[in-house]
Amino acid sequence: MTPPTPPADSAGSPPAPPTPPGSSHWTDLSRAPGWVMLVAAVLLLLSSTVAVWWVVGQRTLDEVADPDHAVRPWDIPAGVETTVGAGALLTLVLTASLFVEWTRTRRMDPVWWSALGPLLGVGVAVALGHRVVTAEVIGANIGAGFIVLFGAPVVALVGVMGLGRAVQLALRGRRRRT
Repeated sequence: MTPPTPPADSAGSPPAPPTPPGSSHWTDLSRAPGWVMLVAAVLLLLSSTVAVWWVVGQRTLDEVADPDHAVRPWDIPAGVETTVGAGALLTLVLTASLFVEWTRTRRMDPVWWSALGPLLGVGVAVALGHRVVTAEVIGANIGAGFIVLFGAPVVALVGVMGLGRAVQLALRGRRRRT
């Protein structure tokens, strides 16, 4: 007779293997407890937005003395922008690697990517949209108009879809547990 399988956690992930003797639960991130996954997901989403914003950089016109802006860019010192951007890029790589590893080893249900993917897309779109809206132009910023008219509603719709899917998956996992 086989022993019963423990139930999935609240995130719908299969149960993690037992912690090997001598290792600490707090340092063994391979277990992927719910709160660690939540913190990692928030870090992934925020770092992807900031990293894309930093990598794209401010769009400037060197040959124009007084360029126009749809929205003035933030006045952030170059050193601070570089430090924050590089930190966000490193955080993005680390958290994405963690999620890929959790998915590969089945410690995270792969269906969660259906919620993370749209939310990552929203972060990237927000970063790119900010760079378009704050770009230096001569005259009208047509790209800013497109961002406001088309980009914002699409980003809002995709964001609501991603959050809705995350709530649906979380409730599904909670129902299984009870």
